[in-house]
Amino acid sequence: MDSVEHARITVVIDNHVDMLLPDREDVKRFGMLQHMIPPNGVPIHSENGISYWIELQGNGSSRHLLFDTGLSGSVLLHNFRALGLSAEQLNHCAISHGHLDHYGGLFPLLAERERALPVAIHPDAFLPKHAIDDRGEKFFKVNGGLERKRIERANGIVVEARDAVELGPGTLATGEIPRDPTPFEPPVPIRPEGPAGVFIERDGELIDDDATIDDQAVVLNVEGKGLVVLTACGHSGMINTIRHAQKLTGVDQVHAVIGGFHTGFPGVRAETADKTIEELREIGPEIIAPMHCSGIRMISLVLEEFPDQFLHNTTGSTLIL
Repeated sequence: MDSVEHARITVVIDNHVDMLLPDREDVKRFGMLQHMIPPNGVPIHSENGISYWIELQGNGSSRHLLFDTGLSGSVLLHNFRALGLSAEQLNHCAISHGHLDHYGGLFPLLAERERALPVAIHPDAFLPKHAIDDRGEKFFKVNGGLERKRIERANGIVVEARDAVELGPGTLATGEIPRDPTPFEPPVPIRPEGPAGVFIERDGELIDDDATIDDQAVVLNVEGKGLVVLTACGHSGMINTIRHAQKLTGVDQVHAVIGGFHTGFPGVRAETADKTIEELREIGPEIIAPMHCSGIRMISLVLEEFPDQFLHNTTGSTLIL
């Protein structure tokens, strides 16, 4: 896999915002001064979701990507304004999977643009996903409104693929991630007795979808550093995702692991986090940034076990590579 010379990854949306975090050489924050005297007129907001703005630079040109769009267009577009970003700058968008906190801002984003925008997405993200209660009744469509034709009508170009899709120099969306390399992943909650859960409707049949097979990540190969693995909710398991990224790119060195570890959900075994820590110790990334759905225990474990590698990567933070 080719590499990219320089990259900047800005967190447009995460569950957390903290104006007290300091800058460092490779991380710039939307800090106290920016909150009190916003450079673009408004301070940043946060919500339960995730979205990354990725700028790739090399050979005298730049390319702008968006990975996920958070839960709502109101927060996404507000933070674009706060951070001085423009929807028209984007060359590509990737959606990690068909859950609302990851595609919720997509249609407002498309409405902000005059030009069409390619949207990389797994085909199963469009299949109906139903939350079913203890009585076995559907009470919520998990991916309501996420439809191919709707994206196309909104001036999006659907790039539908189970395999990897190149998003820019040294950067790709992984496509479907195998679930067998590590026995403790994916870290889905233990399903209780009874019919309750999330199911995907395939050929008229409801199939257990707690594992979210349409989940994908974004991977950058940064020149002189190695892989930067970005997850959204990490339904595939963070370690599975890293191992798949290494196999997909042919690059073993992992510089950064960033995003949702999917270890903060009720029902996920505590030992899942412990085993994830053991695997991360073997992989040896320079930066580890648990976000979004990782949970306070995983964040605390990474801080304790990897104090020099830990990055609290909140809304408005920009990692410079």
